[in-house]
Amino acid sequence: GNQCTNTGGEGAGIFASSGATIRNCIIAFNGPGGGIFAYPDAPVVRFCDVYNNEGGDYRNMADRTGLNGNIRANPLFASGATGDYHLKSQYGRSDPATKTWVKDTVTSPCINAGDPGSPYSKEPAPNGGRVNMGRYANTAQASKSDHQPPLLYWPGGSGYTSDGVQPDQAPPGSNFTFKVRYRHYGNKAPSWVRLYLWKPNGSPVGGSPFTMTAAGSSWSAGVVFAKSLSLDAHGQYCYAIETRADTWTVRLPPSETGKIPGPVVNRLPVLTWDGRAGYVSDGLEPHSQVLYEDVVFRVKYADPDGDPPASVDTLFWEPSDPDGDPWEAGMYKEGTSTDYQHGVPYYRKVFCTEVGVHHYAFQAQDQWGATARLPATGKMNGPTVTGSSGASLALTSVVAQQMGNAAVVTYTLGGEAEVQATVLNLAGRIIAEIPAGRQEAGVRNLRWNGRNQAGNLVPAGLYLVCVSARAPDGASAQAICPLVLRR
Repeated sequence: GNQCTNTGGEGAGIFASSGATIRNCIIAFNGPGGGIFAYPDAPVVRFCDVYNNEGGDYRNMADRTGLNGNIRANPLFASGATGDYHLKSQYGRSDPATKTWVKDTVTSPCINAGDPGSPYSKEPAPNGGRVNMGRYANTAQASKSDHQPPLLYWPGGSGYTSDGVQPDQAPPGSNFTFKVRYRHYGNKAPSWVRLYLWKPNGSPVGGSPFTMTAAGSSWSAGVVFAKSLSLDAHGQYCYAIETRADTWTVRLPPSETGKIPGPVVNRLPVLTWDGRAGYVSDGLEPHSQVLYEDVVFRVKYADPDGDPPASVDTLFWEPSDPDGDPWEAGMYKEGTSTDYQHGVPYYRKVFCTEVGVHHYAFQAQDQWGATARLPATGKMNGPTVTGSSGASLALTSVVAQQMGNAAVVTYTLGGEAEVQATVLNLAGRIIAEIPAGRQEAGVRNLRWNGRNQAGNLVPAGLYLVCVSARAPDGASAQAICPLVLRR
């Protein structure tokens, strides 16, 4: 803005024409020329104090008092006669003579009267959250004010650093405690601090807004307000917190219609053994397998609220790293049931690439992030993987080549056998299984569509194709070749 203070002149305080904008100015005590002299057309005047100018406050233009934030009031300079145009304030005025802050018995009407859209961050606190008029507007010498907005912010401490509720998630009937910190640099108490709360379906909770209770009265230092409520409706609630002090209403979030997500009323999902033959007391069949063959994991996911899972995974530890981080294999829903309250089965085939005792566990997460694990801690034993049967079966000349978005695997089979091919990433995790079946001896090939188990095209990169074959007499063979995909 073009803040200024014009006083005591013989001519006009400001000589201006159309195209000019006069903003955040004090134009007072000028002589016969008046306050603002317009020629040939009137300027725009916004948020100015035009006062007691001898030749008239507005010359050759319409009076703008009461329009666009303009006022006509004694600005209460510290000492206009000696050129000290700091504004008097009961809350602090910079005194250039003593280089200290002093307090007056009156406060200038030009404090916190500037354009609300103008910057004010350079004014010392308390500054009212709005720029002053005059020479020292938005400077370190701006006079202070007690007319300022209160502050609302999260109280900090356990669970309250980034929002205002704890716990973030709990079962129906649990108590949730909402907290906020109120602060006023002028040490003024709030008229109220209220909690607005909406159910998961968007309707207000009965009794909302709720009055929050203060834990103290040191308003300038900050006081925590709290409200505890028992919540029952399943899903995610939303809330907002509002306060009022003086003429200021402040809200978290700032928008009048904004809402903050949380908390969630939710019961934990549950994982249990599948229950069918071989899966009554654990989640694996077979428990013993030969190298480069599959085992099948099964588990049942249930949620008392009927929520579908965000994920169900098999955690798999290989013999070479039994105490390290497991690799996670996403499981697939078996069948079409959506009765999650009573349980839906999930399965995953895993290709055994190491000899020795493996370990496993299951974990799941619902749509709210609540987790389940089976077993609750630790891990289950199995499968135990041994070497191949030792019988002879030739599987040679295995090559995999990209064909468009797909790939073709070519190999030579020494005799009739059941053939299976699996695509792995470099970590040994299964990306896809290539349909095969019983094949006769000779040069054979399999086609892979380049998609993973979820049906999505896999990204470019280096993959491994593992082809395994088992003859009717039990003889088996296995070979691995690289596959480079470019997209």
